[in-house]
Amino acid sequence: SQRSTKAQLGKLPNVNGHRKDYKPADDEEQAFNWDRALGPIFESINLTNLDTYADHVLHRKADVTFFQEHSCMPSTIATLKGEFKARNRTLVAGPLDGNLSHHTAGVGAITASCNDLFIVEPLTSEFGNLISTGRVLLLCFSKGKGSHVTLVCNVYGYS
Repeated sequence: SQRSTKAQLGKLPNVNGHRKDYKPADDEEQAFNWDRALGPIFESINLTNLDTYADHVLHRKADVTFFQEHSCMPSTIATLKGEFKARNRTLVAGPLDGNLSHHTAGVGAITASCNDLFIVEPLTSEFGNLISTGRVLLLCFSKGKGSHVTLVCNVYGYS
C-alpha cells in the first residue's frame, strides 16, 4: 500500500535491521523486575509520531504499550494496523485533535495479537466529545480467555 508520509516499515535505509532514526530501547531500559505470572506489564510512552517510530514500538517488551501523540491521519493508521498485524501485533488508535491545523495528539495502544485489546465505545455524548479531542481513550485489555480484564483511560494532556 502507499503512504504519503513515511516509507513502509522496513523500507527505509536501515542500520542493523532498523530505520536510521530508530534507536532501540536498551536492555536496561526494558529490564522489568516483575514476575509476569503476577500480571501483565504496562507501559506508557509519548511517540510524537507513530509512523516514524513504528519499529521502536514493535520492539517494546511490555505486554501492552499505551502511547500518546500518534499524530497520524486515519489512512496512515489503517496502513500501520495492517503492518502491525503482519507482525502479530494489534494496534488501536483514536482520532487526532481536530482543532489544530497540523496533525496533533491521538492516543492508543499496541499489544501482541494473542491478547485482547479494544476501544470501549462511549456511553455518553460528553465522553464521545472528549474522545473526539484526540486526547483520551478508554481501552480494554486482557491476556486472553480466563484472564483479568483491565480498563485503562489513556490521557494525553495539553502543554
